[in-house]
Amino acid sequence: MSDPTLLNEGSVSDPTDPTPALTEAPSTRLVADAQPRGGGGRPVGAMLFLGSAVVISVVMIFILMTRVRRSVLPVYGELPTFSLTTSLDAPLTRDALRGKVVVADFMFLSCTTSCPELTARMAELQRRLDAAEERRRTPLPVQLVSLSVDPENDTPARLAAYAQRYGANARWIFATGTLDELERVIVQGFRVHFGKAPAGVGGTATVGGTAGANEGVMTIMHGDWFVLVDTNGQVRGYYDTKDPKRFEALLDDAIHLAWQARS
Repeated sequence: MSDPTLLNEGSVSDPTDPTPALTEAPSTRLVADAQPRGGGGRPVGAMLFLGSAVVISVVMIFILMTRVRRSVLPVYGELPTFSLTTSLDAPLTRDALRGKVVVADFMFLSCTTSCPELTARMAELQRRLDAAEERRRTPLPVQLVSLSVDPENDTPARLAAYAQRYGANARWIFATGTLDELERVIVQGFRVHFGKAPAGVGGTATVGGTAGANEGVMTIMHGDWFVLVDTNGQVRGYYDTKDPKRFEALLDDAIHLAWQARS
C-alpha cells in the first residue's frame, strides 16, 4: 500500500491506481494558458488598458489647453457710459447691455462698399448663434449691435427698415446717436477709428453723393472689424470680417464668454 502522505503532496502516485497524480489544478492551468500575450510576454488586456489611459490623458490635456487659451482673452479697454437710440426708437445704454456678451460693428446705410459685407456677416452670425442656442435648448446671452455712424441720415425708422431687410431679430440691435456720443463710445470705448474727411481722402464711403458732385461731400471713416465685449463691458477681441478663420474664432469666443458668465 502506498503512503497516503506522499499521495496528498502529489509528488508520488500509487502504481496500482490508474488515475495520474495532479501537480496543478486543471482550472488554474486552463485560465493561465488562455491569457493572450503581446510582445515581451505582456498580457494584451494590460496593454489595451495602458493605451486607453494614454489616449484619455492626451484628450484631457487638449481640453485643458483649450480652456486656458480661451480664459486668457486680453482686455483692451472698457466701454464708457453712453446713451444711444435703437431702430425701435428706444434707449440703448451700457447698463442695458450688462450681463450680455456683445458683438458690435460700425456701418451706415448709404455705404455701398464694406458696410453691406459687414451686415451680411452679422446676419450669418445671428443665424449661427440662434442655431447654437436651439441645439443647447438654453438662452445664449449674446447681443449683436450694429452702430450707424451717420445719424444725420440714418433715422430710427430707416434703420428699422434696413434691419427688417436683413432679417434681424431681437438678438440684433441697430442703433445710432449724436456724433459726439458716437465718437466717444466708438473711439474711447471700442477703440476703433471713426470720423469724417473730405471725399476721396481715405475712408470707406461718401455721404451726400459722389465726390465732386457738390461742396461739403464728406467721407465717413470707420473700422471694418467685429468687436467682442464681455458681460462686464470689457473689450476682449477684434476680428477681421474678411477672414473666415477669424469669423469662426469670434463665434467660438462669444459662445465661450456667454457660457462662462452663466457658470
